[in-house]
Amino acid sequence: MMATQFVGRTLRTSTALRNTSRGLWGGVQMAPPDPILGITEAFKLDSNSDKVNLGVGAYRDEAGQPFVLKCVQVAERRILSTNHEYAPIGGESAFQVVKQLSLSS
Repeated sequence: MMATQFVGRTLRTSTALRNTSRGLWGGVQMAPPDPILGITEAFKLDSNSDKVNLGVGAYRDEAGQPFVLKCVQVAERRILSTNHEYAPIGGESAFQVVKQLSLSS
C-alpha cells in the first residue's frame, strides 16, 4: 500500500470514528460542577484580607505565585540528592535485615 493511500484511509477512518463518537456521546448529560471548585469561587468572592486559599492547586502568596511549603522543599532536595539507581537484585540491604528480623521466630 502506498503512503498516500494509507494516509487517506487513516483520515477517512478517523473522521468516521469522530462522527460516530459524537453521535454516541451526544445524549450524555454534563456532570454537575465539582463542589471543590465552589471553594475557590467562594475564596474569590471573600473580601477578608486574612483569607488563605487552600482549595484546588498550589498554595499561593499575595502576588498569586505558588507558595512551596518548607517540608516540600526539603523533600525535593532529598529526592534530587538520591542516585536514582536500581536496587540490587536481592533488594536493599537495610530491607533484607528488616525482613530477616520480621520473619524469624
